[in-house]
Amino acid sequence: MGKEAWAKKHPDLIPDTRKYLRASGKLYIIENVVSKPLINPFMLCGTFFNLKVYRHRFFESNLFFLVPQHTPHHDNCKAVGKGKSDKGFISVTGYGGFGFTGGFEYAKQAMGINWMKRKELSQAIPPAYTQWIGEQIIMLTGG
Repeated sequence: MGKEAWAKKHPDLIPDTRKYLRASGKLYIIENVVSKPLINPFMLCGTFFNLKVYRHRFFESNLFFLVPQHTPHHDNCKAVGKGKSDKGFISVTGYGGFGFTGGFEYAKQAMGINWMKRKELSQAIPPAYTQWIGEQIIMLTGG
């Protein structure tokens, strides 16, 4: 699929979403992957939460978050479906290709998720991220 066809099938809804969220006057958070344009995003990684997945996700918010410093990880994480790295990390991306023996179960454990199907898991945000964000919101806003 060419770039234009892909863009037509997958329109960038972030600018309009941001506009409406800001107009609401409420607290908001937008999540996306590395390459998408967020304003002053903060990044969370599985290593912050002792998860065995390098899963960088970026968040834009109208609330200021104090985020743990990210320590670069120097581990050769194998391609999707090819197994664990030497340090036990797994790539959970794409469309759920956990083709090595026990891979899907390991991926669920690595993400801290045990109830999802393959396709869902590959697109998920680890619950530890949303728990951390929720705790920060409570702390920063008083509830």
